[in-house]
Amino acid sequence: MSIGQERGKRLVGYLQSRKSNRGMLAELRRGINPDHRHRGAPYLGSVGMVGDQAAEVVAALFAHHPSHQPGARWELQLHKLHIQQSPNSDNQSPLSRRFLRLQSCQDVDNLSKLMLAVFNFFDRSGLPVDYIQLYHDLYAWKYDARRIQMRWGRGFWNGSYDKKEVAEPSTANPSTAA
Repeated sequence: MSIGQERGKRLVGYLQSRKSNRGMLAELRRGINPDHRHRGAPYLGSVGMVGDQAAEVVAALFAHHPSHQPGARWELQLHKLHIQQSPNSDNQSPLSRRFLRLQSCQDVDNLSKLMLAVFNFFDRSGLPVDYIQLYHDLYAWKYDARRIQMRWGRGFWNGSYDKKEVAEPSTANPSTAA
């Protein structure tokens, strides 16, 4: 198990065990805005993740939609919604345009703001998300964003992905990179 997956598992376990704490969820939801991420510090500090941008974003998204399921990758879930909403489209549905904007993001702050709208779709549709994998992807984003974007793209447009691609990015080791 990679460092990103270990940290993601610890974070998601903590969030799931406290998802009935409405006050905590309210504070964490504010973390979708980078200027308010400090509000989650008392909670993220419990798992040693204060200042961890990926943890702050995942916690904020979880607080908006606290439904975790291993293997329910967000881009595959979005593909399901896309197919349901526009089965005969030319890939120009509102969801596909939203995904294209998400895929072009260069940093996690911009990505998090756009992801919130997608996670609201999941919440309304009752679709769970694999928050451990999402944490892993966001944790590795600064080291290998392009590879993650490509995998997300294959997942959304094809409705599948290669399981080998879920491994830790090969270009850098997030635990040792500066």
